[in-house]
Amino acid sequence: MRVLRISRLEILLFTALVIASCGGTAEDGHILYVTCVTEQECSFISVAPDGTNRSTVLTLANMGGLPPLLPRCSPDGNEVVFFLRQEGKSSIFKIDVRSGDTVDLTPGLNAVDPAWSPDGSKIVFSATGSDGPLPELWVMNADGSDAQALAPDGAVGLVPSWSPDGREIAYASFTEARTGDMFDIWIVGVDDPERPRGLITGQSNDRQPVWSPDGQSLAFARVGEAPDGPSQVGLGGQIFVADASGENTRPVSSGPPPKFLPSWSPDSKQIVFSVAPAPGEALGERNERFQIFVINADGSEQRQITNEPNGAHFGTWCR
Repeated sequence: MRVLRISRLEILLFTALVIASCGGTAEDGHILYVTCVTEQECSFISVAPDGTNRSTVLTLANMGGLPPLLPRCSPDGNEVVFFLRQEGKSSIFKIDVRSGDTVDLTPGLNAVDPAWSPDGSKIVFSATGSDGPLPELWVMNADGSDAQALAPDGAVGLVPSWSPDGREIAYASFTEARTGDMFDIWIVGVDDPERPRGLITGQSNDRQPVWSPDGQSLAFARVGEAPDGPSQVGLGGQIFVADASGENTRPVSSGPPPKFLPSWSPDSKQIVFSVAPAPGEALGERNERFQIFVINADGSEQRQITNEPNGAHFGTWCR
């Protein structure tokens, strides 16, 4: 696939995304997030798990007021995928952090929520097909080729995550009885896409599942209800963890503010998450209330690791 620069964007600066640059170790990994200095300029920032050794990975200019969303590091740490909304369409982009080369992986699709396969050869994502407005799961090669709908029956799928063994994908979906904003956690076999099954279902609103690297657990966000009724509060709530079987569901975080997008440390002992927007506030908004936190997987030692004056968003743990 031809390498291209993102239209109307300029890469101002980039540094190698390596563990040494953020002071961590291969076991610790490092945390990547987005902050926007102005509406026209956003940066990918890397920090050590304790919040030290902050470094700029790369900066994008001429953003048009829209930040890069949900960045995810490749397993080897050399590339980052994210999605960006431009002119009413969302597309998934991939940046080589060593060269700054950028590829639009989904020029023909309205695509969001990318996630790498464990070997880095493929990317799962959500895309709106031509048959309807609801997003479905798709899989493509890491260069954007051979993009195909994973579940031909059109099952809704959002914010997918690949299992560490590469055999299954977890995602948020709903049944006909639970439409609107009420989601459950489902999984589907990569080699058996016609038989998805509900993993964590019921009366709760559960989203954004992600497998622990050891394959033993799933973390996810459970969105709470507003005090005056069933309408949901933004995209976030509390971080929960369940066994990989879907059993033994338990809360990890508690109290305000709402939390979302959990991501595991390489040793499966800690979880990084972002603070969710309140109703009416957009993802990526420039406001110091939005920061990144880390918590132990048993719920102990929650701590804020960023202090960005313009807000920090979409924290993800990278190897």
